[in-house]
Amino acid sequence: KTCAALHRHAFAALYLRIAYHHDPAACDTAHAYARTLLALNRYAEAISVLENLLATHPTQASPYVDYAFACLRQGTSLEAAQQALEAALQLEPQHAQAHTLLGELLAGQGDYPQALEHYQQAMHASPEWDSEWQVRVTLGFAYVTLELGQPENAIAALQALIQRLPQHASLQQALYEAYRKTGLLPEARQQLEILFTLYQDAADNLIWLAEEAARAEHTSLLKRILERLHQIPPESHQGLLRWGAFYAHSGEAQQAARIFARLIADPQTPPDILCRAGKSLLQAGHPAAAIPSLEAARQRSTPPSEDLLALLSTAYQRSGQPEIALQVVTDALQDHPLSVRLLKQAARLHMAQAQTATALDYLEAILTHAPDDLEARHLLLETLQQRGELLSAYRHARWMVTYLDEHLPRTSTCQQAHRVAAALACELFDFQAARAFLENHHAEEPHPETLILRAELALHCDAEVEAVQALQAALAASPQEPRLLALQARLLYRQNAPEEARRLLTEALEAAPGFTPEQRRALGLAAIELQDLPTAIRLLTPLAEKPERSPWGALLYAQALISQAEQRALASALDMHVEAPSNQHAAAIHSTLGKLAHCFTSQDLPQPEALLHWEKRAAMLFSPQAESAPPSDDPDDVAAYLMFLRHTNQPEMAPKAARRAPHAPLVWLQLALTLEASTPQEAIQAAQRALQLAPSRSWRWYAATHYLIARLRLSTHALKEALASLEEALALHPREVIWRRKALQVAHACDLHPNAARHAEALASMQALSSDDALLLADAQRALGNPQAALETLTTLTSEHPQHADAWYRMAAIHATQQNWAECARCAERALEHGSTTALRLRVQAALGMGDGHAARLRAIQLTRQIPQDPEAWYLLAQAHRLRERPDLMLEAIQKALALRPEAPLDWHLLHIEALASAKDSQTALRIALPLVQRFPESEDLLHLAITLAQQSGALEQVLTLAQNALQSTASFSEALRAELHLAAGQVLHRRGQLDQAVYHLTQAVEHRPESPEIWLALGQAYETRREYHRAAQAYEQACALSPDDALPYERAGLCYKALKDYPRAERAIRHAVSLAQTDVRLQRLLASLTALNVVHHA
Repeated sequence: KTCAALHRHAFAALYLRIAYHHDPAACDTAHAYARTLLALNRYAEAISVLENLLATHPTQASPYVDYAFACLRQGTSLEAAQQALEAALQLEPQHAQAHTLLGELLAGQGDYPQALEHYQQAMHASPEWDSEWQVRVTLGFAYVTLELGQPENAIAALQALIQRLPQHASLQQALYEAYRKTGLLPEARQQLEILFTLYQDAADNLIWLAEEAARAEHTSLLKRILERLHQIPPESHQGLLRWGAFYAHSGEAQQAARIFARLIADPQTPPDILCRAGKSLLQAGHPAAAIPSLEAARQRSTPPSEDLLALLSTAYQRSGQPEIALQVVTDALQDHPLSVRLLKQAARLHMAQAQTATALDYLEAILTHAPDDLEARHLLLETLQQRGELLSAYRHARWMVTYLDEHLPRTSTCQQAHRVAAALACELFDFQAARAFLENHHAEEPHPETLILRAELALHCDAEVEAVQALQAALAASPQEPRLLALQARLLYRQNAPEEARRLLTEALEAAPGFTPEQRRALGLAAIELQDLPTAIRLLTPLAEKPERSPWGALLYAQALISQAEQRALASALDMHVEAPSNQHAAAIHSTLGKLAHCFTSQDLPQPEALLHWEKRAAMLFSPQAESAPPSDDPDDVAAYLMFLRHTNQPEMAPKAARRAPHAPLVWLQLALTLEASTPQEAIQAAQRALQLAPSRSWRWYAATHYLIARLRLSTHALKEALASLEEALALHPREVIWRRKALQVAHACDLHPNAARHAEALASMQALSSDDALLLADAQRALGNPQAALETLTTLTSEHPQHADAWYRMAAIHATQQNWAECARCAERALEHGSTTALRLRVQAALGMGDGHAARLRAIQLTRQIPQDPEAWYLLAQAHRLRERPDLMLEAIQKALALRPEAPLDWHLLHIEALASAKDSQTALRIALPLVQRFPESEDLLHLAITLAQQSGALEQVLTLAQNALQSTASFSEALRAELHLAAGQVLHRRGQLDQAVYHLTQAVEHRPESPEIWLALGQAYETRREYHRAAQAYEQACALSPDDALPYERAGLCYKALKDYPRAERAIRHAVSLAQTDVRLQRLLASLTALNVVHHA
């Protein structure tokens, strides 16, 4: 006992063994001997002694506890240990060590509530036991409470004991683990700082601390730990291995390689340590850095193990040295010719180098010696698939299914075999067999891939309810899987929710940076169903490059290409902005279909119906031949057949074919296109039926159908109805250039200038405004009263197309309207330079407007030579001759114009009368004018001209008649003309002596035109003739005020004042007249006489 107290257990065991054998029944001796054996870790001997002790003295608790402790340390007879502890607690219920050991035992079995109860009993039973047991029970209590979700109890217990034992590393480490698992990151980081102070000199513990600091992202502490490790590096091989592995997993391959170089340099380093060093670098993604360690391990191993050689081969392969990797495996197979692992590695390397035949040889060798090797069979399946031997792969898959159903049913491996067999059946287009493979395996927890494939197959076979059930089960496992998102998109699209379906498809496309072939196929199929064919083609192109590996994906690629070609052909027929199907497009389709056909014929397999179906669709599109009926009653097939009938000009067969799918809007749209050329009214009805059947306005061809209706209505000259349909189409597809241009043209034809301007501006915003469109825009702007905008549009057009004659002509017309004759002449000349014939007329008008008679005459003569039967040309020539004062030629030209146009406008007749008056005499002109006055009774210009001619020819009666008739008519003449008529009548009546009537007419003339001095002068003369000198003088005064520079009113006023014997006023009036007409001798004599009279009168 004294030796045991001094921890000299070996000597104590010698003495106690002698004492025990001398008296085995002595309880104290046996118990002391058993405890000494436990201290020496001689558990089997201790158990034997304690069993004897318990057999003779079963009433003491401590031997039971020691017996249980020995059983637990030995790792055997856990049930006996539990029974012993329970017996000890029956004898001594408050035995702390028994409670502790039983708590550890129950915690190891997962019975945490019972374990917690025993730990609590231990903590309350003996609070004054030694620190070792206190630490042990506290650590156990903390572990159990954390597992039960009571972190606050664990932390409180650890903190309480740490206050007594602050330097105990195990307690501090357990407190850190409690903080970390609870999510108290600041406290966990602080605890790492405390542990760093405790582990300053323990390199192995510092390595663990570095790993935890890296996990907690405590960079400052990690830096200090690593610096300390460099100061006291681990000396053991195991420590260096852990240190280097830490750097390898931290991404610092060079530092890890330098540490592992110490292991390589040490000749005492075991090969397994070097192998593990290389493996850590390989697992961390640094194969090149792993090679030196693995090579050193191979050199020190005699012979090297197959695991080591396999790792070395993998390192060379991943570092881009497949030849060396293959050489390593080849050399290794000489030492281990039956190594399944090396044979598999060799097969993988040959597969990576596309040497599939050699890979097959290796795999067949494996299966010869180990036919039940499932991994080898799986590699064989991959190799056969890579070679395109799908039938052989399918046979092996079915063998695996049969074998696993018999030997390993309801396992994940069996489920995977069923899934692989189902996938191969899909590639061979045997979808019913694929569904059977998945349905015949009933796993407790189906793999998500199984559920996904089951949902895809159910949806492919139109079993939507089953598809939804499988989809819901799969979403619980992996909600962001692209294949599941694609399935959801397809289901939503079938439920008329296209916007949500497209959103899910976009989310699926963004879910992963790269896609597996299965994901590409699923996403491509969803894109096809959602009519997103460019996306489908992009996704399926890699699968179509090697169709023998994935016939299903290649056929989907061909389907997408054919559907895209059909849609492009339809869009092209509807004048939509798409690229028409090209020969290159057709070649890609025929090439893919040909490769697929060869894939099946080369394996002696019949071509699947799906392949034959799409070959027929492609033939109808690119190689139309006589077809009696569509491939099926599917709406897409019927629509394709109707397109074929339109291309082969067989519209009479279209209605019968369309009746095979009467509820499909696309079929009715194709029928309308087919009937467009022959029966437009029936085509309109078919297009309207397509709109009625369309699921919503978001249907792909909804706007195009409206455009087709507009085109059909244009063919029947229903312009306004056509424009309404075009507006409907453009409301949905505003950027269709041809549609917009058509709407512009129709709006212009209907004189709907605001609509035309709007459509033209839309074309301009799309940078698609053609020169003709710009002309229509300018016409609309001009019609809307904005000639300046029209000029800007035309100016831009002529700057881009300076030879555009119509643009120059329209600019000239606008300038002519604004009477900007110089610009009009310039633009008309530019139009004439570029071949315009209509601009010559404007050029003549511009010359007339500028008063350039010479240019007007030359261009007018040119115009009459170009179009000699055009009366307006001769009229313009007559105007040019008038400008040059050639009345004879003017008369000749206007008579030619009137001969060509008897119902000429009034202006032409006025010019004719003017020409007659100038070339002949006024009487001749008057004879022509008088019938015209009766013909145009409301023409003021004609009436004025007729009165002027009558006055010139001296036909006073005719003047009076014209004036009176005009005044008595109901025509609404202007005030100026009425004044002129009254003046003419008054003057004639004055000459005839009918003074009262003359004064009446002249008074009326003054009322209509009081600002005319001529009328006041005529009224004054009438009053003067009637000897009413006062009124005459007043009238003359008004004339003087209105015409202060005319001497005649002053003269007549002076004579009136003389007659009234008002000589001063008479003298002033005549003196003013003399000042205005200083050379008039008569006025000077009259002034002299009035001056004399005034002198005599005042004398």
